[in-house]
Amino acid sequence: MRRRLGLNPGHARPAPGTPQDDEALKAIASLELDAVLAEVRAGRIEAALSSIIASLAAMRARSSPETWTRVLAAARAHPLRGFLHLDPFILRCYARPRGVAGDARALDFALRGRPLDIPLPDPAAALHRCVIRGQTARALRFRRDALARAIEETLASTAHPPAIFAAGCGHLREWDRLVGFGTQRVGRVFAFDGDADNLEQVKRDYAGLPIVTHLGSVRDLVRGGALFADMDLVYCSGLLETLPQGAEASLARALFAMLARGGTLVLTQFLAGLTEAAFLEAFMDWRMVYRTRADVLALAQDVLPDCERDFHYVESPESTLGVLTLRRR
Repeated sequence: MRRRLGLNPGHARPAPGTPQDDEALKAIASLELDAVLAEVRAGRIEAALSSIIASLAAMRARSSPETWTRVLAAARAHPLRGFLHLDPFILRCYARPRGVAGDARALDFALRGRPLDIPLPDPAAALHRCVIRGQTARALRFRRDALARAIEETLASTAHPPAIFAAGCGHLREWDRLVGFGTQRVGRVFAFDGDADNLEQVKRDYAGLPIVTHLGSVRDLVRGGALFADMDLVYCSGLLETLPQGAEASLARALFAMLARGGTLVLTQFLAGLTEAAFLEAFMDWRMVYRTRADVLALAQDVLPDCERDFHYVESPESTLGVLTLRRR
């Protein structure tokens, strides 16, 4: 498949209204959405999906905000969107039935291989397989597994039944990885989320765990996090990506303040290296605040006192998600 980006790589942000901006608009045609649609209809799903993801990423990197807005409108008006929305993961994110794009039920497609309500015909079934094996889905599973390891380590290292706080708990799928592994030692699991349906699902799915649910917002955590104290493990899944620059530090400090001496805080953050970001925005209306490794490491400097600089950072194999672990001495 041909790909013509039609952009001058020496100018990353063409000013709107200039010839460069006009050239960027012409790059919509160079994405060859018609050709991509023809490819998927011919059954060449994976190659076509890779092509449109790469093309959108290049377009977004080189466009001004105004131009990118026009790119989004053109992409969403194209018949390709109708095909992509045959995938239930993509469609649910775009439709936002719970007010957010990547809600917990949508993420279950990637985290649990959620069964489909109805069988998908080919090539939509092939599309779904590609999507749930894609870069974003791999990052989500890396995050789930990293949180599960943090829970395992807390269970193994804490002399007493530990208290664990999950901020933005979603469906708490990290516990899928360790239910039955020493979970009888858990003192309490405090599940905190802004969606009451998520909390009800957590109580149904993990009835064997000593779960206490709390409905609230990020603002509630920042303002009233002191109500939750003496936690052995606090972890945050999917909240930092919703916060503008500067606000993430306030949340991190509030969560760190919940820890008992010797406790651990785990923060996760989608990184700017996610190539699928432009695709998520165009066809799933999923907008996240992406940060760099330096941004995430700066949180450790912001949160930890000079005398308590005990932290660890790790990234997913593709550098699409960072995990920062802070320990309170």
